[in-house]
Formats: sequence, structure tokens, C-alpha cells
Amino acid sequence: MAKGFKTGGRTKGTPNRAKQALRESLSSLYPDYDPILAMVEMANDEALEPSMRLDCHKTIANYIHPKMRSIEHIIEDEPQPINITIVKPESTTEPRITLGS
Repeated sequence: MAKGFKTGGRTKGTPNRAKQALRESLSSLYPDYDPILAMVEMANDEALEPSMRLDCHKTIANYIHPKMRSIEHIIEDEPQPINITIVKPESTTEPRITLGS
């Protein structure tokens, strides 16, 4: 990183060799296997214990919905109230509005 940016190495998104070999082995042995679909089947299997089914639902939810994060709201200065005066002068028919703080 002497130049200020990354040089060399794998390009972003390229899986490493171990994961690639594992994926190829799994797809050759079990061509239609999808672990998320297997968990969905387990989560909907009423013969399993409720705790195991709940764990499947929790795991699947991580793949479907983003995790909620807490946010911090910082107010630097308390806002001052705004005074609004509406005056209807007798000489005109339209009201005059003045905003002031």
C-alpha cells in the first residue's frame, strides 16, 4: 500500500481456493442442495422440536432481513421557540404575517 491504494492480490468478490473447492465438491455430490431451502423445510416440519424450528427461523431471517441497528440522535443546541404574529391591518384586506424569534 505504498502507493496509497491496494495493488495485487485477489480482485474483490473472488472466493478463495478452499471455499471454491468446497462449493465444487458439494455441487458435484448434491447438485440440488441449498442449505437455506433445507432450513426452510426444517423450520416448517412440525415433527421437530419447537426450539430447533425457532433456530432455523432465526438463521433464515438473517439471510432475508437486515439486522436492526441502534442510532444515536445528538442535539447540539436546543431549538429556540419561534414567535409568529398575525396582524390584519384595517387598511388592507389581506393579513400581514411576521416571523420573529
